[in-house]
Amino acid sequence: MGAYTEVWRDGSRLTLWMLYVITLLDADLFRMFGVHVLVSSAIRTYEEQKAIFLSRYVTAANVNGRRVYDTRIWNGIRWYRISSAGTVAVPGTSNHEIQGTKAAVDLRDTGRDAGITVATSARGRWIRQWCRDKGLLIASGDGFGEGWHFDVPGIFRIPPTTPAGSGGSASERENDMGTLDNTEENYQTFARWMQRAYFYDVRENGYGPKWELGRTVFELLRAADDSADVAKIGASVGEEIAKMNITLAGLGTVDLQIDTDKLAAELRAGLAPEIVKALGEKLAG
Repeated sequence: MGAYTEVWRDGSRLTLWMLYVITLLDADLFRMFGVHVLVSSAIRTYEEQKAIFLSRYVTAANVNGRRVYDTRIWNGIRWYRISSAGTVAVPGTSNHEIQGTKAAVDLRDTGRDAGITVATSARGRWIRQWCRDKGLLIASGDGFGEGWHFDVPGIFRIPPTTPAGSGGSASERENDMGTLDNTEENYQTFARWMQRAYFYDVRENGYGPKWELGRTVFELLRAADDSADVAKIGASVGEEIAKMNITLAGLGTVDLQIDTDKLAAELRAGLAPEIVKALGEKLAG
């Protein structure tokens, strides 16, 4: 393993670039879902990989009637996995050992379910879209049944002095008076809610390509208050639902490519700041 600056997160060894990428991911995941990224495993030395391998694999003479999950060839000898803990690459070949300028990380999140480790879950779909959009992680584990396994390319790159996004969203920045702009803060809550609703709360309605937003949308709108202003918001949402249904009917599949930032901006343009503030407070509560 070549020389590089080691940094640690959650007890796992990273390069500075890997830490930068995971920090960005963590910030975005938390803004979207209120959970954090945890690193279960990252860069390993050859000896660390060897120790893990030998804790799960034995030679034929040591199987002793135990269940064999898979086999590996190492140093010309066939080894048998007798541990249910999962498959492990032969020492010297693991993606967790630095391979050129790439290394792997195993990630999970602090949610109560499997979250980002399952490709079909809400957070799982979100992180994989994040990977495609950002180009900073590759969900390589999906190809061999390990949804927690991600590759990090370009691990020796130098992070920006000020990480992108480190200034936070507009809701986290201070105004000229040195205090948070509450209207903007509540708008950000509203925008995040809209994104979650549109991406992750779409459910099938009957047979064929008919779709509707799930109950969350309507429950939150009702919770905001039964007022003309909320009715106006509901009408705007309804128009967007109609547009989305037409798109989905044409595709016949669920492939939501909605510009949520543009949608949220359009909705915001039609709302007075005090309405945005009141709605955001209700949604945040």
